[in-house]
Amino acid sequence: MCSDTLVGNETRRGISGSEKKRLTTGEMLVGPAKAFFMDEISTGLDRCTTYQICKFMRQMVHIMDGQIVYQGPTECVLEFFEYMGFKCPERKGIADFLQEGFNSFHIAQQLESDLRVPYERSVAHHHALVTEKIIQITITSTIAMTVFFRKEMHAGDLQGGSKFLGALFYSLINVTFNDPIFISGIWICITYYTIGFAAAAGRFFRQFLAFISIHQMALSLYRFIAAVGRTLVIANTLGTFTMLIIFVLGGFIVAKGK
Repeated sequence: MCSDTLVGNETRRGISGSEKKRLTTGEMLVGPAKAFFMDEISTGLDRCTTYQICKFMRQMVHIMDGQIVYQGPTECVLEFFEYMGFKCPERKGIADFLQEGFNSFHIAQQLESDLRVPYERSVAHHHALVTEKIIQITITSTIAMTVFFRKEMHAGDLQGGSKFLGALFYSLINVTFNDPIFISGIWICITYYTIGFAAAAGRFFRQFLAFISIHQMALSLYRFIAAVGRTLVIANTLGTFTMLIIFVLGGFIVAKGK
């Protein structure tokens, strides 16, 4: 909202202090620097603004495949690196010591080793989430299989066709609200033939392709809502409204008199 506002100086009013800190952070990010040393970035800022800046820096580090080496009080930074095995020589400032350290390949290797533990924990957490999703979709697809079992659904009549359409709509809704792409494969493998869709292999793969396409559309839609909303409250409101439209208009319509 201040893209067209001058930064300002001692004689000309410009952007606010918190906006100047954001601008300085942006200038650092677009430069060639490989390490950022940010001291007292919260001075003069309220807690909400400070939280937004720190959260943004974390997101940028994640997107750019970087690492947060230290985040905490400035008076503890030297103690932290000495605990990690890096001794600051006498008659050398902390800033010079850290700058030389980050230009050293040995320190980079050591930091990589020290960061391996939290990385492995995050990978284990991701695997746990994937396992949970697999169990969840397996149970849900089994329930769908029993609800729309082929014995009760006959192709060629209106009542059976309505049930097939209901099974398709329920399947697409489940694929839309689940994140990993392999969810589509698990769902269709369990439900396709047990529900009684066309037995031809080509029809099977067409439905699989349709589910994958719907899944990709849903991911793009969620990212679009997040980009438009920008805040959690607005994004949740837009998301609820969008899901309402999908539920109302995403089903099937039977013409009158048929």
